[in-house]
Amino acid sequence: MIHAGIFDKDGVIEDGEWTHFNAFSLTLNNAYGISIKGDFGYLGLPPSDAYRYFLERHSITGVGDDDIDRLVKEWSTIVKEMAASEGIRPVSGLHDMLGRLKKAGFNLGMVTSAPREESRTCINTLGIGDYFPVVIAMEDTPGRGKPDPAPYAMAVHRLGMRPEECFAVDDASNGVKSATDAGVRCIGLKTPYLDDPKKLGEAGAVVVVSSLREITPDIIRDLERA
Repeated sequence: MIHAGIFDKDGVIEDGEWTHFNAFSLTLNNAYGISIKGDFGYLGLPPSDAYRYFLERHSITGVGDDDIDRLVKEWSTIVKEMAASEGIRPVSGLHDMLGRLKKAGFNLGMVTSAPREESRTCINTLGIGDYFPVVIAMEDTPGRGKPDPAPYAMAVHRLGMRPEECFAVDDASNGVKSATDAGVRCIGLKTPYLDDPKKLGEAGAVVVVSSLREITPDIIRDLERA
């Protein structure tokens, strides 16, 4: 029986994908003259791996770890500035969904490729700290971020559960693969940033939904039978 849910942050909890994308776009354009346009293939990756993804896509070579670290620091600064000026917004339906699941007795955790400080700022700003006693952030699995199963496996362990006792919700193919490979049945959440929602199913999502409002105890019971 499923007793716990594990949620991605960006695109699932926080409506912040455009903020992150714009920060990537600005830093890459400043440093290498790269225009990444609407390329969201990096979704779910830690920031350092996202930069490697874009640099490889644009055939930029000779970039060392120190260069990546500088880009990540600049990216983090820009994200903080944008969040301060634009605010941190919940994904539509978030609070209602969390209330339903808590009332039904589910334990909840969060797995994100974002830095811990950013994750805590999001949780505190949205007032959802009571829902998420377990938060796995970028620093918890260095070198083994999504799509590696390590982040979701660590969340399962810290929740005191077995993989089959958990479900996950993620909006990126990299995140769905991470959860699935950790043995966690995953609900894929369609967002405007993924061109082809079929990729969520191909990555292992058991079911794909269009809104957090569709995530109810009933759909989780359906997962148990999947």
